[in-house]
Amino acid sequence: SQTGWSAYFDGTQSYLYTSTTPAFNLSSPTSWTIECWIYPTSSTQQSYILQNYSQSLIVNIYGLAFTYGMEGTGILSFGTFNGNSGTPSFRLDSAVSANRWTHVAVVRNGSATNNMTLYIDGAVAATGTYTTWPVPDNSVTNIGARNYGSSASWFQGYISNFRSVIGTA
Repeated sequence: SQTGWSAYFDGTQSYLYTSTTPAFNLSSPTSWTIECWIYPTSSTQQSYILQNYSQSLIVNIYGLAFTYGMEGTGILSFGTFNGNSGTPSFRLDSAVSANRWTHVAVVRNGSATNNMTLYIDGAVAATGTYTTWPVPDNSVTNIGARNYGSSASWFQGYISNFRSVIGTA
């Protein structure tokens, strides 16, 4: 379970932002882990837990996102997006309930088959293979939102113990 500290995101404009940082440079390493605890209070809107995207690409935005409430369905997704269409080029999905603490993690382990794994509460929820990572070195990261240009999507609920580990899966 959760350790007693979390950040509340109101679903309208609250989020955390970091400019270019090595902690989220996922373009070169072959192994990494991103994990956190979430307590979504709504499953009726698409809500980003994490977005990482390039500031230098105006037309084609590359990024990765944990999302909750894809199409209002209560699905947790991890994917890579290439371009403004919002269509994922790679995606792992699993159902997650609102109004309860859930540990979520995505792990990339090398470049072999089924190198991507989505975990929900420590159990494998989805696996897939992805070999070319589109996130460039000059990317920025939002926690609790997708927020670029006129397109925004805000997480509603709590996020705790967010962590990115590069080089370890």
